[in-house]
Amino acid sequence: MVLGTARFRLGPALTLGAAAGAILGGHVDAGPRRFEVTPGAHLSAQLTWTPLRAPGSPLTVGLTGAVAVGLSGTRDRDTGATAAFTAVDVRVGVTASRTIAEVLTPYLAARAFGGPVFWDAGAGDVVGSDTKHAQLAVGASVEPYRRLYLRRASSWSRPPPASSPPAVVVDARRTYGCASALLLGRRRGCSTATGLQPLARLHLGVEWAFFGETGVMASLGWDL
Repeated sequence: MVLGTARFRLGPALTLGAAAGAILGGHVDAGPRRFEVTPGAHLSAQLTWTPLRAPGSPLTVGLTGAVAVGLSGTRDRDTGATAAFTAVDVRVGVTASRTIAEVLTPYLAARAFGGPVFWDAGAGDVVGSDTKHAQLAVGASVEPYRRLYLRRASSWSRPPPASSPPAVVVDARRTYGCASALLLGRRRGCSTATGLQPLARLHLGVEWAFFGETGVMASLGWDL
């Protein structure tokens, strides 16, 4: 599965997330028969509460609640017959992570979930559920650039200290709708300015669910 995500900070410890993407494939077993899952779409929303956050605590711990919908289809490997496949999940979970060098964040997640699956397996419409209702996963998130900054001031000021993390700087001197120049790295010409404001953080992620509902997920998203 490949996802695009966005996360919106609602408060110091509360974050709202949304994701949309593509289901690339898989399989469903119904007794001795195996059905291929055809490409489809995934939509989800998630609320995360973070009671512990590093470096004040040894780990960053997040408690999550999410609702997800998967829209795809199946193909019988024996007959080639196709059918619609819709899965609805409600899940809760806990994630423990720690950021290394302000760039790499490995994590371990445990989740419990359930919800109906609507499917025509060849003998009429079937409403069922997952055979397993728990999941363990490991993953990592990488922030190649710590922040995307939006600059409102009309003149650049002093460059940032050498210890500051890399940034993507958007020069919006004229208007927010004007063509913007992207300056990558700590120092290249103009690096910072009066009125510089953090706008978003880019993150790349990969996750492997190895127990329960298994699979691999890659994501590209923004923290807003």
